[in-house]
Amino acid sequence: MVVNEIFDFLFGWAVSISPLVGIIFISFILSMLSTIAWKYLTDQILLKSLREKSTSLREEFKKHKADPKKLAELNAKMTKENFDIMKLQYKQSIKPMIATLVPFALAFVWIRKTYEPFGTVFLGMGGIWSYIVFSIIFSMVLRKLMKVY
Repeated sequence: MVVNEIFDFLFGWAVSISPLVGIIFISFILSMLSTIAWKYLTDQILLKSLREKSTSLREEFKKHKADPKKLAELNAKMTKENFDIMKLQYKQSIKPMIATLVPFALAFVWIRKTYEPFGTVFLGMGGIWSYIVFSIIFSMVLRKLMKVY
C-alpha cells in the first residue's frame, strides 16, 4: 500500500532506532502539524478575544458570589454568552479538524500496524496509547510556544 510506504519512508528510520524514539518523533511531528493547522486555519484574534471574554465573565461571577440576586442575573448572562462562545469556537475548529482528519487517520492505521509486533512501547502501553500520551504533552507545549488559542 502506498500510504504505508510513505509513512515507512518518513518515520521508519525512527522506529528502527527504537520503538520509543519512533513514537516520540511521530508524536512530535504530528502534534507540530496539528498545531500549525490550528494556528493558520483559525482566526486567532477571535479565539483570543473569546477566551478573554470567558475569563472576564468567570471573574465577574466570582466577584459577586455573595449576592444571590446578582448571581442569578450573571448566571443567565453567562449561559447565553457561553453558548455563543462555544458556537463560535466550534465554527473555528471545523477547518483544522477537516484538514487533519485524513492524514491522522492514516497515521493511526500505520502506527497500529507498525507497533503491533512490539507489544508495549511506553509504561505498558502499546503504540497508539503511547502516541496519545506524547501527543497531548507535545500539543500543550507547542500551543503555548506558538501562542495558539
